[in-house]
Amino acid sequence: MFHLRREIQRWGLPPPRRENLLRGLGAALWRAIRRGLVRTTAQLRRLLYELLGHLRDAPAGVSASLRQACSYAGAIVLMGLRALKLLDVLTSEH
Repeated sequence: MFHLRREIQRWGLPPPRRENLLRGLGAALWRAIRRGLVRTTAQLRRLLYELLGHLRDAPAGVSASLRQACSYAGAIVLMGLRALKLLDVLTSEH
């Protein structure tokens, strides 16, 4: 979470918007871990790398609404998990 927090702080979002986005990311990551979608430190590292890429591409206008921030966070975690599954499939074929 440190790396995600640092990246989001660079955006210069006001504190309520920044904290809502971080709460959403934390909840989405926790759900992925609790469901067993992320099992190892290496998988978590790869997922965080994917999330940082999505955050860097994100618009600076993240909503102040906690609900919308959580929806956005859930969506990028899902995209990151899908990318990891794709990477796992590609590496297992070789």
